Amino acid sequence: QALMDFSQQSALPAALGWLERNGGPTVDSFRGKLIALLVLPWHIPKDGDSAGTAFTLAILSALTGRPLRQDFTITGAISRGGKIQSVGGIADKVTKAQQVAKTIFLPRENENDLLSHLLKSPDQIHFVESRRAEGHWERALYVMPRAFTNAGLPASAVDRFVRDAKGAGLAAVYDPAMKSNEWIKIAGTPESIESFFQSHRGVMETPPLHVLADRLEDVVERVLGDASDTRPDPLP
Repeated sequence: QALMDFSQQSALPAALGWLERNGGPTVDSFRGKLIALLVLPWHIPKDGDSAGTAFTLAILSALTGRPLRQDFTITGAISRGGKIQSVGGIADKVTKAQQVAKTIFLPRENENDLLSHLLKSPDQIHFVESRRAEGHWERALYVMPRAFTNAGLPASAVDRFVRDAKGAGLAAVYDPAMKSNEWIKIAGTPESIESFFQSHRGVMETPPLHVLADRLEDVVERVLGDASDTRPDPLP
């Protein structure tokens, strides 16, 4: 319970700091107002600081009048300065989130935990996106070679897939002698990877997008709708 209280105490300063950095309403605008956070039990006990970033987004939505999208999930502790920090239980959280969300936001500090889980999972294709050191966003597409044969495509489709990726200027990591339980990785800008996947998806379904975030700024504009939108997109 103490950690849950800490999450709430960090969330408000983080939200107000974001507003100050981005020209939003000032702190004085909210003096004397009560902010209530309602967490539904759903038969699962809630504890720890993993909800800090979610609390922060809920506060920002209330203060700005901008509704939150309903097709994403997020986990991550939050510092008072808006840094998204690591949490435990990534494997369980991602497994559950993939059942309901199109986009899953996680702390960048959990990158190794995420990749370790995804590349051991029975799913055959994954998107992972993060901000690189140079400041730009990069998306990686991880595909198991067996995804092609399971989709009814010939084994030669794997080599053609990699050649096409390289021809499109994307970074491709693949060894034709690799074992059947290893992965192809195609990386580039989010737009280029999305375009490439859509033109080469065959009969493969689009997987959820896992976004690794460092700071609140990496998330806010991607999940807050327009203030005039009173009906955010429903959960899939």
